[in-house]
Amino acid sequence: MVNCLPVQAQEQATKTTVVVPITVDKGPEDALDRGNPRSSIIGYLTAASEFNWEKAAEYLDLRNLPPDIQEIDGPELARQFNHVVSRSVWLDRLSVSDSPQGLQGDDLPAYRDELMRINGEDGEIPTWLQKVPRADGVMIWKLSNRSVARSAP
Repeated sequence: MVNCLPVQAQEQATKTTVVVPITVDKGPEDALDRGNPRSSIIGYLTAASEFNWEKAAEYLDLRNLPPDIQEIDGPELARQFNHVVSRSVWLDRLSVSDSPQGLQGDDLPAYRDELMRINGEDGEIPTWLQKVPRADGVMIWKLSNRSVARSAP
């Protein structure tokens, strides 16, 4: 069977385009954009570049720190972490996951992503971002408490 359409109808048929919206899951709504690892570390680095240590501390998991580290307030820990990072490494933000689930298949727990490795006296020290509960129970990404403790003096 041969399809016989007028030339004008054939032209209209070939000009039809379908637009499919692309949705990006940025994670939960969060005033500080901590819904995925990449946006969280970018938020921290932005706050640190503005020397806004109060805001930068909001990107750190300050729960369950060792007693000697608990004595140091969040803004000072944020400043100290920035000092370690700025002296030790160059962060490539493209290597940090922008998925609310973090990087999968990396042999780390699903709630943890490696941010970088810092050269220390005892070799390379991993630094992690970790999914933690916000005060209302919503899971967000912060610099892990273990990484915070390691960057303190």
